[in-house]
Amino acid sequence: MEQIEFRIYPDGRVEEIVTGIKGVNCNKVTEEINNALGKVIATKPTEEMFEQEIVLDQTIQLKNKAGDSWEGSTTW
Repeated sequence: MEQIEFRIYPDGRVEEIVTGIKGVNCNKVTEEINNALGKVIATKPTEEMFEQEIVLDQTIQLKNKAGDSWEGSTTW
């Protein structure tokens, strides 16, 4: 689950903690927020920044035997 946590200190500093986003995508997600907040003084990568996002792509193919027909087969 992607999550952004903000800690606002009495002196006006805002600490932003991003979790659940792999790789450098967290920079893209927080770019607009950081621009609205003001000057970014420091950034510190988390362990997740060095992890690679895993994307699964599954394809299922149904084939009939040569010469066979789908006629008469049941539907679901």
